[in-house]
Amino acid sequence: MNLIDFSKQLEEFYSAKKDEIKNIWSLLDKAKENFFLHFDSIDSTEFKYISYKSPTLSPILRNQQMRNKLRDDIETINASVLTMVGGDINKALDDFYKVLFPNNKCIAKPLELKAGYPFYRMRSAEKYEIFDRKSMFLHSFDSLSKIGLARYNRQGFPCLYLASSLYVCWEELRRPDFSKVNFSLFKNRRSVMLLDITIAVKCNNYGKFLMAYLSLLCGCSVEDDQNSYKFEYDVPNMVFYLLIMNNKKNGIIDGIRYMSSKRYYCTNLQFSYNRSIMYAYVFPVKKISKEEYCLDLCNLFRLTKGYTYFLYKIHSFIFYKDTAWTTNYKSSLFYDLEQQLQKEKLKSPPQKDKKDDD
Repeated sequence: MNLIDFSKQLEEFYSAKKDEIKNIWSLLDKAKENFFLHFDSIDSTEFKYISYKSPTLSPILRNQQMRNKLRDDIETINASVLTMVGGDINKALDDFYKVLFPNNKCIAKPLELKAGYPFYRMRSAEKYEIFDRKSMFLHSFDSLSKIGLARYNRQGFPCLYLASSLYVCWEELRRPDFSKVNFSLFKNRRSVMLLDITIAVKCNNYGKFLMAYLSLLCGCSVEDDQNSYKFEYDVPNMVFYLLIMNNKKNGIIDGIRYMSSKRYYCTNLQFSYNRSIMYAYVFPVKKISKEEYCLDLCNLFRLTKGYTYFLYKIHSFIFYKDTAWTTNYKSSLFYDLEQQLQKEKLKSPPQKDKKDDD
């Protein structure tokens, strides 16, 4: 097996094992079992392309040493998760932190997205309601009680949630009536550095292998959305805590990129699978203060005001470009709306006592 096939096999983990994953214990066991099953199937010659310790090591020795290190770190991660479940929060986070941020530096090189990268956000609304930029931004500090538990967030911590496509936004909102949502385009003013909890197309260094394993633990779809406790959120919430801890020490990572667990549903709409539209992002506030919003996030992003589907319907003479049935995302309504947003005006989110005049 080559490195690309290894990543493809890991991406099939949840689809293949979801019937066997019933709780946090089975998730940890199955993820570890699946990871090493495929890791041990990688052709040893592939390791000559992997950066790890001394470049003079033979591929076989490089494979063995990396496997031993992965085994130790994965066992520490799994044990720390169970320690958290058992109630010893401080020890759990401390042990996990030492794996993810040895010497306060991330084990994997942060992902850099250059200034001007397009992100999308969607919010539920009353029918025909249109939000201004302020309402499309994020919850203000005085409304923290309205924030619930999320995949990468403990309850009550303000974060900005964005996605790489309107489709993922819609799925993350649990497929709301499309006439009852507002959507907006965001762009970053400067480069952003992200903890990338995804399975790389090709794992060519140690950090990418470890992020691939974390992706198995963090990317399971919630089977019962009505449960107040969701074991699927245990590891992502720990990672979120660790990022906050690390930011207090060096503060260079702005947020997290992860594959939306809703990617498993795209085939239900008969879209061809496309990694680039399946990313989700979480940007925690840097500092909670008496200001209405986090000034760092306000200064980081520009965004359009809220737009709605019905506005496009009443202002578009010819809305649909294609008449033939297609599974290409670029022929979908979501992509059409993204292209329209790209033409709209971007401004900073209004701060306290300032009016959104456009």
